[in-house]
Formats: sequence, structure tokens, C-alpha cells
Amino acid sequence: MNNISIAIKLSHFFVSLDILSEKMGLQPTHSHLKDETYSIKTHKGIVSKTYAYNYWEYRLEFNTDEWVQDLVDKFINDILQPRKDVLMETSLDGQLELFVGVHYRDEANPSFHFDVISLKFLTEINAELDIDMYFLSGSES
Repeated sequence: MNNISIAIKLSHFFVSLDILSEKMGLQPTHSHLKDETYSIKTHKGIVSKTYAYNYWEYRLEFNTDEWVQDLVDKFINDILQPRKDVLMETSLDGQLELFVGVHYRDEANPSFHFDVISLKFLTEINAELDIDMYFLSGSES
């Protein structure tokens, strides 16, 4: 089975997280506000940092052998297309990214195909595309 993550990531926007969530009709799987603090573990101990911008993300996770492109197409059609106006509005003062992350196992089919309709849609909403692919042997998790 392959681990697949597909997300829409919105950042650098100025509307409140609650208003954005309401407009999207989705609860984010991760969000933060500019100037919020967070902690990370380093070799020097725990360090506090501050977020530089507002961030809102909606992510779906899959553990499947299904072709990743079918899942991406479904995400675009079912999650993004109905929210086109909100995404276009948000991209006027923010950044949008469609993220696809895949941890492939042995005998995977690591291919993608974005049809003209999907590419046109991503261009219309001014979204960047980030694809991360990792190849793992069957013994790694």
C-alpha cells in the first residue's frame, strides 16, 4: 500500500481563519496565525519560533494502491471545484498550493497525468503545484 496525502494549502492571506473556514465550508486539518508561537525540538533543546504568515490547510490521507491521479482528480473535482470562487478570491491577496505527497512501496506506478481541464482550473485559481514522491522498500514505513 502507498501512503498518499493531498492538500490545498492557503497562506499569506488577511481574512480570519474562522471566516476562511466558513467560506470554504471545511474545517482545516492544520492552521495557524501570523505571529503565533510554536516550539520545535533541536539538538540545542526546545526552541520557540513565530509563524511568519497566516496558514490554512485541508488535507486528506490515503493508504491505498489506487492510482494517485484518480485521487487527485477526485480531490480537484469534489473539494476544489465547488469552492472555485473562494479560492480565486483568496489568491488575490494570498498564495494557494495543491500538494500531493506519495510514499511509494515496492512495485508502485509512480506516474501522474494532469489533463487540460485540471491544469486550466489550477491556473484559474492561481495555485502552485507541489508534488513530493518518496520511494521506500517494502520493509520501511
